[in-house]
Amino acid sequence: MGYLYEAMDRVKESIRVYYDDKGDEGFQKQFLLWEVIDERWNNTFHHPIHAVGIYLNSALSYPCGFLFDAEIMDGFLTCVQKMV
Repeated sequence: MGYLYEAMDRVKESIRVYYDDKGDEGFQKQFLLWEVIDERWNNTFHHPIHAVGIYLNSALSYPCGFLFDAEIMDGFLTCVQKMV
């Protein structure tokens, strides 16, 4: 699941870069695409345990130097709290 979580972040970043220099029309298209992705992601796949998957996956952890964004850390800490 960690790979899927990372892939979703990369897809959104790629969309942002692609539409970055296309002005207001590009921003609108980017927003629409992100809206579709977020709707599917938030209602189907986005759970704290998935953030743990990316946190504990060494192939994804080492390249970033264990500097994860707040969303991943919140998911990880939520799961740890539930386990405790």
